[in-house]
Amino acid sequence: MKIIEILHLHEMGMTQWEIGKSAGCGKTTVGDVLRLCRDKGITHTTASHMTDEELQGVLRPKDESAKRPEPDWDAVHEELAKHKNLNLQFLWEEYRGQHPEDG
Repeated sequence: MKIIEILHLHEMGMTQWEIGKSAGCGKTTVGDVLRLCRDKGITHTTASHMTDEELQGVLRPKDESAKRPEPDWDAVHEELAKHKNLNLQFLWEEYRGQHPEDG
């Protein structure tokens, strides 16, 4: 994880573009990391006293309730086999129309 490096370079006054180039990631990723850390009150000093697992747990806690159920792939393949002109895009749009809360 490069979170500690990103925080360190940010505290040194580097731009997101410069940090991304140095850390080997995009400036959008740098911005996301900095925003998450700011929202959680994590600085380079606090992050450097944490393990990677602790830091990851604070920044991206696992919410088991947020996991989506796996699609019924057998049913999807059955539908595709029954209807020769059907494609995954159509099935996805149909599903989204029936279940807009699923993302």
